[in-house]
Amino acid sequence: MDRRCMDDAMASRPRAPLPRWTVPLVAALAVLAGAAVLLVLWRWIDSRALADAEKRTSAQIEAVKLASGIVVGGGGLFALYLAARRQRTQELELEVRRIELTQRDRVQIHAERVAEDSRLDAAERRVTELYTKAADQLGSDKAPVRLAGLYALERLGQGNPDHRHTIVDVICAYLRMPYASLDEQADADELIKRQRHEELQVRTAAQRILANHLRDDPSANSPESSNSLTSFWSNVHLDLSGAHLVHFTLAQANLLSINLNNATLAGETVFRGMQCESAFVQNTNFLGHTDFRGTQFTNSAWISSSIFADGVWFHGDKFYRPARFGRHVSFQGSTFNGKTRFEGVVFSGSADFRNATWPDGSTSVEFRDTVIEHPEATNPEAGANSNCWPDGWHLDATGAYATLKRS
Repeated sequence: MDRRCMDDAMASRPRAPLPRWTVPLVAALAVLAGAAVLLVLWRWIDSRALADAEKRTSAQIEAVKLASGIVVGGGGLFALYLAARRQRTQELELEVRRIELTQRDRVQIHAERVAEDSRLDAAERRVTELYTKAADQLGSDKAPVRLAGLYALERLGQGNPDHRHTIVDVICAYLRMPYASLDEQADADELIKRQRHEELQVRTAAQRILANHLRDDPSANSPESSNSLTSFWSNVHLDLSGAHLVHFTLAQANLLSINLNNATLAGETVFRGMQCESAFVQNTNFLGHTDFRGTQFTNSAWISSSIFADGVWFHGDKFYRPARFGRHVSFQGSTFNGKTRFEGVVFSGSADFRNATWPDGSTSVEFRDTVIEHPEATNPEAGANSNCWPDGWHLDATGAYATLKRS
């Protein structure tokens, strides 16, 4: 109810209580009225000069009853008026009280909303300040300060889920910055070598932060340890195109997509048990051993024109299932310089191995027990001839699924 209704209710309230003499006055008036009626009736009876004493007495009694009834009736009417007045007063008081409570509630609700908005604004300002400070720390020329900035960003992302992807993008952008490894600076002085070593520690920490928060619950037969699910950051796209990564691992990671185009990965690279919708690994240079055991690419994986300097594992064993490729996988133009194992790998869609090279030809790659679920599958993005298997291997469709056998 608005202010006007409250004013109307207040206006209807009696302005002052009844004077103390009201009740005696009304009682006296009722008695006087009864007495007047009795007097008139009594005179009227006397004027009739009733001879019968019994009738006269009966008429006088009736006159007394009538006068008494008038007195009692007047008092009853006044009592009824008082009760109605009291009821109305109580109703008005309750209405006014309800209006006051309603307005008080509205004021309280408004105050709570203002306080909540202020709290949110303060929280956003705090997040912005922390984010800006952490980003500034990443630009420091001192490695400990850069490390502090990374951990501040991690803590900020853990406490603010809405900002997690932005923080992931910042960390990825840092890893995409130019980096010269210690081997490339073999003739550098000790100061430069120390700076490069410190920068390697910072970049390793950045990689570890990404890996820790992208690790979902592992499979029951996996020896990898799992983070608490509360530390898992979901629905992440990793853009590490052109990055220089060292001993990079995404074991048991669960993410939407990863972009490693034109990246350089030194040391061992581990994708064991990773689940990913799409992967872009084109013109990528893997300098060490690469482990894809247990990986699942549910959509497409473009691993084309890349160089694998050491062995590559896609096979399964007692700890990990074989890798599984979804809609399409392309190894077109990739170079494998070490032993490549595809035993038991599942190809759900099309696969393209055109112009892929192996150090010793077909003997350097193993496709034993490989499963091709849809041998005739094609991918419009890769063209009508999107299925192309390595030289020296052919499809065998004698079972429920096709497999690859040596020619």
